[in-house]
Amino acid sequence: MNQRAPCFHFPSVYVHSCAWIPLFENVFGAVRPVVALINEPGFGDLTSAQQFRLIATGGNGFGFLNPARTMPGSMKILPNVSQPNKNLLKSMLPLDVETMLFDAFESEVPLHHADLSGYGLSTFSNWRKDVPVGITKVRFDVLSGRTSYEVIQARTVLAFCISHVVRTIIFERRNSGKVLRFDSGWQPVDDGEFKQQSKSIATRSAKKL
Repeated sequence: MNQRAPCFHFPSVYVHSCAWIPLFENVFGAVRPVVALINEPGFGDLTSAQQFRLIATGGNGFGFLNPARTMPGSMKILPNVSQPNKNLLKSMLPLDVETMLFDAFESEVPLHHADLSGYGLSTFSNWRKDVPVGITKVRFDVLSGRTSYEVIQARTVLAFCISHVVRTIIFERRNSGKVLRFDSGWQPVDDGEFKQQSKSIATRSAKKL
């Protein structure tokens, strides 16, 4: 019998993500990618409401120390408008960063942990991965279903000059409820070099053509 896998929807400012949590699968000789437990913090004689806590393990005993650990699932970008706005955007991310995000998290979610309760999801997750090209940072600060701070950072390399560039997009929710978006644009992190070939190399290349 086909059964739908249990999942939850992450309340981000701009993304719609669903993580499939293997809570009822038997895993022999391996660490589950996600650990689930009941969390009920105590404050003296008082206790808070129970929370369903999900923790990404990284798939091994030392995965908790890996800042690039993820949860199984997928991340999808939903358009905010049917037609591009004045900045040629249909969603909260530019098309180049959106493509990088989809390629990086087609089968995983950059989330370290999440607490689920009747009031909504809460998390403080700071995913990081040092790669020359791709998504290098995804940060979520979420309180009871409301995303207060979110960071998406990407890197790539410019052709010809081989200069490394980085782009950081920040979403910040103010006390008024208004969400502000900050985009650094592609900023260089090193110098690009247009190296001119010697005359002999250029002559040999021309003869081959």
